[in-house]
Amino acid sequence: FNAGVMFMHLDRWQDQRLTEEVEFWIQKNNEMPVYDLASNPPLVLAVKRNFEVLDDVWNCYHSSPCWDAGNASILHWNGPQKPWQLQKRSDF
Repeated sequence: FNAGVMFMHLDRWQDQRLTEEVEFWIQKNNEMPVYDLASNPPLVLAVKRNFEVLDDVWNCYHSSPCWDAGNASILHWNGPQKPWQLQKRSDF
């Protein structure tokens, strides 16, 4: 999964002690570096396969069909282009 946009069921997160699991993987990586991709690897390692895939409209990237159709629920401004750099609203 991609941790760029995440929804969490906090009760499940706490019940499964995922904060401790994420911290475990961060500590392991500090002891012996295995990954260098910031927050995504320890989250993936902690959650494993225990996640639900959401429709693309909940993590809609620039130039994807949901973006172009205007039906995105969350716009994911990945890459160098950011909304505060655009000249006018129609550039979205």
